[in-house]
Amino acid sequence: MDSREIAVAMMRLGAESLRDLMLADRLLARRLGHTVVSRGGLWCYSSRTLDVGVFNHVSGYGTFGPATQASIDAVRRYYAHFEETPNFEVLVPAVSRSARALLERNGFRYHHTAFQCHVRTTSRPARRHDVAGLAIARARPADAHRYAKLATRGFGDGGVIANVFERGWTHEIKSDRRVASFIGSVNGRDAATGTTMRGRTGALSGMSPAGCALRSNCAGCGRGGRSFAR
Repeated sequence: MDSREIAVAMMRLGAESLRDLMLADRLLARRLGHTVVSRGGLWCYSSRTLDVGVFNHVSGYGTFGPATQASIDAVRRYYAHFEETPNFEVLVPAVSRSARALLERNGFRYHHTAFQCHVRTTSRPARRHDVAGLAIARARPADAHRYAKLATRGFGDGGVIANVFERGWTHEIKSDRRVASFIGSVNGRDAATGTTMRGRTGALSGMSPAGCALRSNCAGCGRGGRSFAR
């Protein structure tokens, strides 16, 4: 795969994963007003109750979806129904300058860098790093709740947003055969979580420190992910 194919696969798998997490618990999704739809070939995420970017943005622009005036117009019409303005997630440098310029001609401006990720493009094995006391085990269905609580601890556990992700991860580990999750421990103490989600074109991996042994905020994934807003 070349860099373009990796970017497209990464964005597609990321979009699928977020959709599944937002909608995993149907009762919670209905109560929070979560919806994920396709408009103009782009994926539109929205939440009537949670005003945060992760649950209110457009994914796929210029990667697995088109970067056209028609797609922008379709997205605008959808969000106008909620009296909202869309925020486009743009993967740089995979999304071309001309595609970004089209957003700017429509009144959208760079808002902030949402996340970063380092993608290994070589087939050579990575250099091995040994960590004293580190053990990694596959998270089984019986470990789903433990995994979910541990994962959210890495980015500030507690609250409604954490609850959405916890229920989503619990559902995935118990029910989704595409997902393989792992729990890392250091000297017997839970320290980190990691998940691989297999898709049609590859696999998406993510890892977050848990906060009990590693007190730090987790790093987001997606190299050069930027948000364009009006």
